[in-house]
Amino acid sequence: MTRRLLAAALAAAALTSCTETLPPPAADIDGLLALRSFAMTPVSVGTFVAIGPAVSQDRGVTVRTGTFRPPGGASWAGYLGETLAAQLRANGKLDPAAAVRIDGELVDNRRGENFSNGRATIAARFRVRRGESIVYDKRLEQQSDWDSSYWGFIAYDSALRHYTALYPKLIEQLLRDPDFRKAVAP
Repeated sequence: MTRRLLAAALAAAALTSCTETLPPPAADIDGLLALRSFAMTPVSVGTFVAIGPAVSQDRGVTVRTGTFRPPGGASWAGYLGETLAAQLRANGKLDPAAAVRIDGELVDNRRGENFSNGRATIAARFRVRRGESIVYDKRLEQQSDWDSSYWGFIAYDSALRHYTALYPKLIEQLLRDPDFRKAVAP
């Protein structure tokens, strides 16, 4: 009888596990409104990499028996850069040849949950360069807490929504930062 229960539990776990690749990021209204609220020179988006503790979860995030990954086999650090590029592109401020470049390092990428609550944190260091000079260098962070569920598929969906929402929120935080706005002013 014990073997049958174990086999049934393993079969149920296999049926509920999945790997999901996200679509490319798109501009969101809050980021667009932040961009439209100040004058900005066109910029290029440079390199975005994971460093330190963020490296260990830079390719995928696992919730219970499911995993979600950034698009195209990329990294979460690259996803952050693409989220920024999508916002800039939608507002006509992305220029790959611009002399002003934004680079980033994903320095924290944590997600955790138990059977009653979940939490995710991402943090990045953003740098703005004008030519060879660094005119902005700051670490920004976003965190989300939510009620989780005993049921794996509900917990997975909640974690996916809350975790991925942190990326546009972090970009909006950057775009609203007064020091950043000075660094990218025309």
